[in-house]
Order: sequence, then structure tokens, then C-alpha cells
Amino acid sequence: MRRMGRANRRGPGKGRGAVAGAWLDVPARGVPDVLEETKGGQMTEPDLFAETTVTVDRSALESAANCPMQMRLKRESPNVAGNAAAIGQEAHDAISRTISDYIEATDGGEIWRAGEVHERLVQHVQNSRPDVQPEACEALKAAAYAIARTIAATDPDNILKFDGGDGDRSGMVAWEPFEGFTVATELDLCRATESKQVLDIDDWKSGWGHWTTSDVARSFQFTTQAVCAFHVFHEVQEINVRVWNLRHGYPLQPVQFYRRRLEQYQARVRAAVDVWTRYDSCDLADVPCWPTVEKCRICDCAARCPAASHDFGADPRDWLRGLIAANAKAEALTEALKGAVAANGGRPIVTPDGDCFGKYGAEKPRETWKVKPAVEP
Repeated sequence: MRRMGRANRRGPGKGRGAVAGAWLDVPARGVPDVLEETKGGQMTEPDLFAETTVTVDRSALESAANCPMQMRLKRESPNVAGNAAAIGQEAHDAISRTISDYIEATDGGEIWRAGEVHERLVQHVQNSRPDVQPEACEALKAAAYAIARTIAATDPDNILKFDGGDGDRSGMVAWEPFEGFTVATELDLCRATESKQVLDIDDWKSGWGHWTTSDVARSFQFTTQAVCAFHVFHEVQEINVRVWNLRHGYPLQPVQFYRRRLEQYQARVRAAVDVWTRYDSCDLADVPCWPTVEKCRICDCAARCPAASHDFGADPRDWLRGLIAANAKAEALTEALKGAVAANGGRPIVTPDGDCFGKYGAEKPRETWKVKPAVEP
């Protein structure tokens, strides 16, 4: 592992956000003594390419944790990625390439300050895919200089891992909850600090949603990252996760994950692994749905969810679950039809039976996105 004793030229903020798992501050039984297991301070990771190892990405595992049916539908009938995903990927790639250029230039004896880093970051995002380039530039615009200052303030030797890095600097980290099964996730940027026992992790969020420190502390994504990072960096006792709401131009206060709570974090990830292994290969008809308003509203698979078409019997609670899934399915189909209208030059979609969707005649705007009879104006 690279040396972790050299301070970043500009360290993280002094403020602190939430603490993940603070409600259960108990000794972690069964966690090995770190001092006895440092292995000379080297990083250790499972072999992701071993023939006997099943490797599951964090996002697939998170789908299983949210809803087993969502996990299966995403895998068996994947959706075409929308613009938001492409925009996010281009923004991430621009930052990753900038970090690579900064390391290469600095190792070659050049001195890059924030201005040089910012200039290179702008160049990379302007070279994004042409279909999403304007949106990618807009996503990074507010935070670009703050990101450049963070990179320029970090000694290259303290950049341990990042998305797009090569070799030991690869952002991929992993953990084996049991032999032959590996959970893998990727870090956007992982930096050493003045202390060998503390790591800083930065994560870029390019969407319109606004993350809070409470969101980070509860997030399955960052719980999984903490578990994997603790198993890779054996000396580390504390991980500071700092999420950047890129469109708002600033990072949140860091959220702390502690090794003393590792058993709690691992239990959550293991529970998701149990769901994944239980429903990964069984008949689709035997896979349960776990509909809730919050989850179904943002589920990519809502339009295909069988929960919206089940016969739920006599229990009103099952009717409610079916209604939640059906509403989510209707919202997903509505959004798909809006896209079809746009692709049709703004003309409504009309069935042979006389039903239509889209603006038809001199109707009120609120009626535009409803199913209605195709009556001539």
C-alpha cells in the first residue's frame, strides 16, 4: 500500500456529518484484532476472476435488498440506459481522466495547481459523448473548480484508488462474505490522510436528487463500500465518506463509518447476499415482490412488475400492495408514452379502438397526459 503518513496539502473539512450505525454503538464481536492482521500494511482483496468465485456487483445486490423481483427483472430483461445514466457516466469519466492526468503529470515533475486541474477537467467533459455533452457539462459546471481544488490539494501518493485507475489504484474493492462468493463495488476516489487509521472517500452524484448526510449514513451503497474498504485496508479504523451533489457545487460534510461497527455493516450486506442467493436461480413465479410507495415510484422495472397483476385474495393489505405496484406501473407506462409522443413529432398515440394519449385538439393542459377518447375537435 502507498504510504499513508504524508498529509494532503489541503485536508478534508473539520466539520462532521452523520455517523453510520450510531444507534447501535456496541463492540463488534468476532471482528479480528486489526493489529494482528495488518499483514505488513498491505492491501488484500479477493481474486475477482477466480473460476470458483461468484462475483456480484453492489448495484445488483442492492436490487436484491430492495426487492427480489426487481433484482430478477433487471437481470433478465435489462432496460436500455436513459440519458441520466449516460450523463452521469460521462461526468464520472471526465473526473477520472483528470485524476489520471494529474497523477501522470505530477509524477513527471510538473506542478499542477487548481487552475491547471480545472482546465483539464473542462477539456475532458467537453469531449463527452456528443448526444449528452451539453448535459454533462451542465452537471459538472457548479462543482468543477471545487473538485479541481480537492485534486490539486492531494499528494498523488495519497490517491490510493479511483474509478478508472490502473493496477493497485483501481477503484474496485471487494469482500468475501463466505468462500466462493464475492461482493464487489467501486470507489470514485479514495485518499489517504495524515493518519494510517483514517481514509477519505469522495463520491460524485450528478443527478438532480439532493443527497443529505442522513441519506449517506443509511445508504446500502456506502455501507457496502465501507465493508469492502475495511477488508482491503487492514489498518484503517475510520472511513470518512463525502458525497458531492455536483449540480449544487459542493460536497456534504463527511459521514463516518467505524471499524468497531463492522459487524453491524456486514450483517446488512450478508442479509442482501442471502436474498440474492435464495432467489437468483429459482423459478420466476416463486420470486416475491416487496412493493412500497417509495421503492416502486423509482423502480426501473415497475412497468413489468407482476405484483400489479396478481390475484391478491381477500386480505386488504395485499390489495394495498397490489395498488402500490399498479400505480408505479401506470406511472412508468405514462413516462414511456410521453417519450413515444415526443418521438412521434408531438402527435398523440392513437389506438384503432379510438383511445389516445397526448395533446388532441383544444384540450386543457392537464388533460394532455391522460388516456382519453380520440374525439375530433
